[in-house]
Amino acid sequence: MDLRNFKDFLGLYNQLSEVCFGACVENLNSRALSKTEESCVERCCTKYTNMNHRIIRTYTEVQPVIQQKKIEEMEKQMQEAQVQAVKQQEAEQKLLQAQAESLLLAQTADYTSAIF
Repeated sequence: MDLRNFKDFLGLYNQLSEVCFGACVENLNSRALSKTEESCVERCCTKYTNMNHRIIRTYTEVQPVIQQKKIEEMEKQMQEAQVQAVKQQEAEQKLLQAQAESLLLAQTADYTSAIF
């Protein structure tokens, strides 16, 4: 789990670096950033970090609700499947009962005709 968290962090860091570098660095002639570039990078990083925190906060607020809805949906599907199974069993029992009654009637008719 720690390795995955580290990979996620590195991914965010790389994305932040790429976005802010592309948006703020205008001149590659110098090794040092100009004052304008430096302040732009600071603002960009701050905005990116705040945005990431807001997304995580929203996700942690919404995720339990989404999970609960999924659980309720699965429970509903299971109940519907159980109702279908009961209906199918009842239909099979009725069919077996009808077959048994017709067999009994046929045997009774054969027995009655054999006596008379």
